Amino acid sequence: MLLNIWNEILKSNTFNFIIFLVIIALILKKINIAKILENIKQNTENSVNNSIKAKKDSQTALIKSENKMKGVEKDVEKIITESKATADIMASNIVSGAKGQIEIIQNNAKKVIVNDLYKTKKSLSDFAIKESIQLTRDNIKNKLNENKGLHQKYIDEALNELEKINF
Repeated sequence: MLLNIWNEILKSNTFNFIIFLVIIALILKKINIAKILENIKQNTENSVNNSIKAKKDSQTALIKSENKMKGVEKDVEKIITESKATADIMASNIVSGAKGQIEIIQNNAKKVIVNDLYKTKKSLSDFAIKESIQLTRDNIKNKLNENKGLHQKYIDEALNELEKINF
């Protein structure tokens, strides 16, 4: 009977299963599962500790950010106020600079007007002189044509004047 049982065991998968369990037991004995489990446990603890530390750091950073955000509105208002003051100063500087430029432009315009008036007066004077000379010339020609004796008289007066000049 024992022999039958033995034959049945060999024919069935039970023998293979028992051999498989023995091989697994030998492998597990060599692998040191306790050390592996301890490493997994340690890695898990480290991850948890790192997560807790990261959470605390994040909460601290959040609190700092929230505190900074509380002052942002005041800072923005301060910047706006300072910007307005700076803009007002710049505007007054521009206006005062423009007033000075306007005065310079007005003075230059007055000088140009006076200069143009002088040029116009001189031009009119030159024109009047030229016209007067032309009229006098025409008048003298007419008198010379009408009275031939005047021609000789003017020649004699010119010669007398030349004799007075010493060379």
